[in-house]
Amino acid sequence: KEALGRIPSDIPIITLPGNHDIGNSPSASDIEDYKSYWGDDYFTFCCGKVKNIVVNSQPYWDPSNCHAELSSQDAWLTSELSSPEAEKVVVFQHIPPFIKSADEDDDYFNLSKSTRMSLLERYYKAGVRFVFTGHLHYNGGGLWYPNGDKTAEPLAVVSSSSVAVQLGDDKPGLRLVRVSPKGISHKYFTLDELESDP
Repeated sequence: KEALGRIPSDIPIITLPGNHDIGNSPSASDIEDYKSYWGDDYFTFCCGKVKNIVVNSQPYWDPSNCHAELSSQDAWLTSELSSPEAEKVVVFQHIPPFIKSADEDDDYFNLSKSTRMSLLERYYKAGVRFVFTGHLHYNGGGLWYPNGDKTAEPLAVVSSSSVAVQLGDDKPGLRLVRVSPKGISHKYFTLDELESDP
């Protein structure tokens, strides 16, 4: 929070939990500890005509110690997805549904195949076409087409690298997402690039 306090007050700071915040197999108390410091672990916020759904992906990765919390969040998610009330709907979560492809094997860095497919289908039905994630510590992601139909508009999973430790060839940085009437675009900037004004 001290570091974030250096950001100008007119720039909203919105956080979501990941494995380094509440653990790989979070308990109810882990989630409550996070909430006591950072606020809600899942929520929705609107910016203009864009509805942004922030998901706590850790219980989806391993619900063994937080069944009730996952059940509550999933019911909330169903409700939020069923009433978009916006021109665009975007999802943010820490763990990506998949690393590169929706049919890849289960891995530490993705959600299980059954969970990922359920979420992708629900997201797509609600009009979500972008899911922004982290977790990989390198830039990754890919496109998912409903029912494998590549003539359909895809859902893009976009994973951004870290501002600190890297597990790939990317440099520390952040992703700038632009929303316009024409659509959503995004670009990853290294911290060095940001210092020279993007």
